[in-house]
Amino acid sequence: MNRYRSLVWYVCIAALLVATLFLPTQNSLAKEETAHLVFEKTALSRQKAGIYIVKKGDWVTNIIRRELGIKAKTEWPRMYRLIKKMNPQIKDLNRIYPGQKIKLPLRTILPSAPVAHKEPSTTAVSPTPSLVSPLPILVVPKESSILILSEIIRRMHGSVTSSGSYYIPLTSGQVSVDCKKTPVVEFDDGSIVLADFSGQIPEPLRRSIQTQWKNYRVVQWETGGVDVPSMLQRIINASDLYTMKRVAKPVTVADGETKVDIFVDWLISKDGNFGEKVSLQGVSFFEGVGNALPAALVRYAAEKGLTVTDVTAGSIARSSTEESPLMADHKIAAVAKGEELSYELLSKLGFSPSRNVDVKVFDRGRDGFNLFIKGDIVLSLDGRSTIISSREFPRQFIDRLKQDNKEVVYLPQGESLKAIVEKTLQASNCQYTDNRFSFPIPRRTTPVRALITLPALKVDRAGAGPLYVLDFRMNGLIHSVLQEEWGFRSIEYDK
Repeated sequence: MNRYRSLVWYVCIAALLVATLFLPTQNSLAKEETAHLVFEKTALSRQKAGIYIVKKGDWVTNIIRRELGIKAKTEWPRMYRLIKKMNPQIKDLNRIYPGQKIKLPLRTILPSAPVAHKEPSTTAVSPTPSLVSPLPILVVPKESSILILSEIIRRMHGSVTSSGSYYIPLTSGQVSVDCKKTPVVEFDDGSIVLADFSGQIPEPLRRSIQTQWKNYRVVQWETGGVDVPSMLQRIINASDLYTMKRVAKPVTVADGETKVDIFVDWLISKDGNFGEKVSLQGVSFFEGVGNALPAALVRYAAEKGLTVTDVTAGSIARSSTEESPLMADHKIAAVAKGEELSYELLSKLGFSPSRNVDVKVFDRGRDGFNLFIKGDIVLSLDGRSTIISSREFPRQFIDRLKQDNKEVVYLPQGESLKAIVEKTLQASNCQYTDNRFSFPIPRRTTPVRALITLPALKVDRAGAGPLYVLDFRMNGLIHSVLQEEWGFRSIEYDK
């Protein structure tokens, strides 16, 4: 009997402690600083299924982690092969789309293997060490920081709930979170982060949430202003697949021959199917509004899979998407004959070439007879004439023409387009340089936000700015930035 009474006594004491920790009193609910958490009794059920319907933003790896509970990266290739074997109708598991049905092995029949996962931390996540020089701290009011957080997470295909209530089922009840005071960040990898800006979630409750729900994290701040870069890094790094870190090197995006290096302060990346990092978003912070990346480059980077987010003066810089990209000053289509390309190039350079001209080689008065040859193109410049021809003339004709200050440029069949361009430039007495050229953006102020590098023939003409001859089609967005910042002029011809 004594044993029975002792057991009842211990049970009562345990029940009283649980009620003290989790059940808010009427007085506590009346206080503003604690009214954002309500504990309610509820039931909890979980379902398991062999068929999974792909959601927007899903990758094979986050399905393996979230649905099958496999956190160890070493196990991903094995599970990838198993899922591929179960779904022979899917040719490429890296190309799945929302609404698609995929067969998954039930957790109960998976072969046992050691599982490693990111343990939930009961303390604030610390920024990762960096060899990069520290940035100035950007502290803004909580309301502004939530707006910045919401936009950056939205660009990662996630969401931030900052109003209403959010319910978290627990084994013995349910927690209701006031999202206005504790925004809830949901990532497309299944991770959920509670951003406790006021540090009001008690330690036992935080531990209980993170223990029962492995995909939940809680990060906290003291009251007052919020250091936005630190906030973003702590929240994003608390997710399963995303990482935000300081970077010293630029992020490179390429478009054929053109390379664009974009300089950002922070880089958000996501774990790929086999552990590789995929760069998704570059974030930079500036005190003024004049340092934002040009809208055309933001659009260009987005087309290449990189989102660029600039936070200026405490808010997200809005880039216009209504700009019409400026194209090259001149485009020369591919031609079958070399002399046609030469004629078009000379015309675009501002010269006045003539076509199909009879050129006198021998004169009756001097040589006793007249002889003419047909010049495909004739360019007269500074008392000198250049004859461009696809036909090869006898050496005697060429020597005689030189005596009359006339030069012959021969463009044989099969001549490369680049050789034709170079011979034409030489005939026009234009100085040119064949190289790769880099253009810092912006041109005259710092910091440099981007560096555009491309191969070209740079033509320098007296009294005019440089002209760049390109043998590829330049992206219109890139050209518009170069034209705006550098007064860039170009001629393009197709290979």
